[in-house]
Amino acid sequence: MLKGFRVDCVTQLLFDSAQTWWDRIQERRTTEILLWVDFKVELRIYTTPDNTIRVKFLALKQRDMIVLEYER
Repeated sequence: MLKGFRVDCVTQLLFDSAQTWWDRIQERRTTEILLWVDFKVELRIYTTPDNTIRVKFLALKQRDMIVLEYER
């Protein structure tokens, strides 16, 4: 696939919230030509959890309960 067409091809496969996200990116960056590297950066930002959530996840401790007990 030609590098210049990667973004166009990949974004045709987006739907629902991902399509809405991409529409907002295009509106925000109207004066720029969006390259593959730009798409990857924006996608990484979109899909990477908020740092607060990551910190909470990393701080989880099992203690004396089994996993099934946490679900209750």
